[in-house]
Amino acid sequence: MVGIYIDPTLKDRPENIGGPFDSQRRFKNDLRGENLRLLSAADYNKDGFQDMYFKVADGTAVLRALMHADGNIQYANYQSKADLTAFMTANNVSPSIWSGWI
Repeated sequence: MVGIYIDPTLKDRPENIGGPFDSQRRFKNDLRGENLRLLSAADYNKDGFQDMYFKVADGTAVLRALMHADGNIQYANYQSKADLTAFMTANNVSPSIWSGWI
């Protein structure tokens, strides 16, 4: 791993960096532990950026990684089944694509 994004939700709360709600920390741990499996990649919300979805090995969540054009991660967040459903439904993505991910 060469570099990683900074969790933007912690920008105004630097004291929480590295804590239990720091998605960067969880992402690093999941990478090291080989806990992520690629599910799919597409521009699901049509914003011009590739979304890569990974399944967390324990089946409790998926990881959505928003990619820069150069292939580096711009931002990543973990989504529960409810979060995934809300995001995909809001962006008119057919459940036939994502309903079996969690």
